[in-house]
Amino acid sequence: MTTSTRRAPWADVIGPAEWRLHTAAGYGRRAEPGRRPALLVVDVTYEFTGDGTGDTSLPGVLDRFPNACGDAARDALPRIRALIEHARGVGIPVCYSKMTDDRGPWSQKNRRAPELVAAPAWVSGIHADLAPRDGELVVTKASASALSGTPLLDELRRHEVDTVIVTGCATGGCVRATVLDAFGAGLTALVPHEAVFDRTPVPHAVSLFDLDMRYANVIDCAEAAGYLDACAAGERFACAEWSPDSPDHGWAP
Repeated sequence: MTTSTRRAPWADVIGPAEWRLHTAAGYGRRAEPGRRPALLVVDVTYEFTGDGTGDTSLPGVLDRFPNACGDAARDALPRIRALIEHARGVGIPVCYSKMTDDRGPWSQKNRRAPELVAAPAWVSGIHADLAPRDGELVVTKASASALSGTPLLDELRRHEVDTVIVTGCATGGCVRATVLDAFGAGLTALVPHEAVFDRTPVPHAVSLFDLDMRYANVIDCAEAAGYLDACAAGERFACAEWSPDSPDHGWAP
C-alpha cells in the first residue's frame, strides 16, 4: 500500500492556535487500539458513489444520484478496496452497511427522499468494486449509525472485537454516527482519513478533527495497514499522534 501524506487532513481548515486550545484541554490523546479489530464499510453504495458514467463531479452527478459525493467518492474507492483486501488477507472480519430502501427518518430531512425511494434497487447496493464475500455481514440500517438498530454490534461482540476501523461515507454523517456509537459501546475507533469521504472538503475536514479530538484516532491508510499486520502478528500497536507544532502540522516528531 502506498504511503500517504503525513499532513493532518484538517490542517488547512483548523489553524494551529485553535488546534492547541483543544490539546491544551487534553483532547486528541491517542487511544490504544486492541488486538481484535473489524473493518467497517459504511454505506459505500451507488447512491453515494454514482455509477462512474457521465459527469461524476459535483454538482453534475446530483442530477442522477441526489446523494452522491462526487469525485471524493471516486478517489476513496480504491483506498477502501485496498484496506478490505488487506483485512481479508490477514483474517480480519469485514462488515458492511447500507440504507433501507424507504429512507426511514431521512425522508423528514431530505427534500429529494422520494427520488431515492423510487430509484432502482441496484442504486442502494454496495459498489461492485467493494463487493462483500460470502459470509461477510451486511446490515441494512434506517438511521445514520451502522450500529443503531442493526445486528452489527451483537456480531462484533460475538467475535470479541475490541476495535473498529471505520471507512465509507459520509464523514460528517453516517461515519461520524457510527464512530460515536462505537465509542459509546466501549470500542476503540480508528478512521483512515483517505478511506472516508463527504460531499465537500470543509465539513469532511472539520468532522475528522472533531472525531480525532473526542472519539477516535484519525489515521492514514498506511497506518491502518500497519495496525492490521500487527494484529495478525499478535503485537501491540500505538497510533502516531498529530501535532499542531510539527513543521507541516502533521505527525508529532
